[in-house]
Amino acid sequence: MGSLKSVEVKENILKMIQLPTEETEFKTEYTGLELVELDVESIPYLLDPLIPKSCVFTIAGASDTGKSMLFRQMAIDLINNGTFLDFDFKPEHRKVIFVSTEDDSTATAYLLKKQTNRYENLANIRFKFDSLDIPQYLERELQECPADLVIIDAWSDVYGDNLNDSAKVRQTLGIYSAIAARYQCAIGFLHHTGKRTENLVPSKNNIQGGQGFEAKMRLAIELRNDTDDSNYKHLCIVKGNYLPSQYKKESFKLLFDPETFNFTNTGDRVPLEELFTKEVRTKEKKDLPTLESIPYLTLYQVAKEAFHNETFLSQSEFRVRLNSAYQSSYLVTKGGYREFERHVIELEIVKKEGTPRSRAVKYYLSSQSVSKID
Repeated sequence: MGSLKSVEVKENILKMIQLPTEETEFKTEYTGLELVELDVESIPYLLDPLIPKSCVFTIAGASDTGKSMLFRQMAIDLINNGTFLDFDFKPEHRKVIFVSTEDDSTATAYLLKKQTNRYENLANIRFKFDSLDIPQYLERELQECPADLVIIDAWSDVYGDNLNDSAKVRQTLGIYSAIAARYQCAIGFLHHTGKRTENLVPSKNNIQGGQGFEAKMRLAIELRNDTDDSNYKHLCIVKGNYLPSQYKKESFKLLFDPETFNFTNTGDRVPLEELFTKEVRTKEKKDLPTLESIPYLTLYQVAKEAFHNETFLSQSEFRVRLNSAYQSSYLVTKGGYREFERHVIELEIVKKEGTPRSRAVKYYLSSQSVSKID
């Protein structure tokens, strides 16, 4: 009887979602020639280069890692047209729909005041505090007032069925994926990792629901507490269909502010295999060489490798590429990557143009650094 009721509910959902017509300008069938003639040169992103403009994605993690606060910060940064953890937003509407099934209106009112003192754009976030008829609700809201981002906190509440039933999970996620495609928005699901997976290397296989859930995600992030200091978190990209491997081998180390409930990107990255257990370092920090002891030529070569054939890099591109070059060089210095980045900028090996914290700031390899080598 329960199984029949579940089928009826899903059939009703599908009936209530309006099917696309010619008038809606939403096509689901193309010839190969038509696709080529669309002249798509690159994947359009909502958060470059992490979240595609139209997709379903997830942030998963154990309890008390800050997943809801991270999603709330994402929503606030989007409506204010800012950056999120040093990655650039490219919103069309600067609007968010936030379905909150875990924090009620009272808790959310308190948390919003903690996380932002800018109220002028908060009307651009629409909150819904129950899990009833979410697909129909999204269909109606997005049709009347489009949004760039939909946040579902949490997936298990709006799904309300057996998380291990892969076929049913994929069927339900297919409804949300169709909504994302039709209204050109990203839908993010807060989800949980399995018990005791903190003792494993971060992986898409740690996410509850297994392959049925993660297979539909275009991006999957596992959020982890640091093994030594809980004020630090690790944003681990465990699946990214359109991301190069350099984004997925190491975490982005975040600092959590217990006063504002916000996260900042420290610029440090940690190999994923180092995150699942505390290890005693065989080499004390005091024995590490200082950056001042590293030859100028070595510093320049690492920076040059980051730019490769590019003249200018955005802030997010610069940090990812320079960190990758730093790790590949096997330099182990006091302060880690973050101090290395500061050092090459202080030495003017790398310069930047644009105002601080501006989305338009660009980094470039200084020509003066070449003359110093010569």
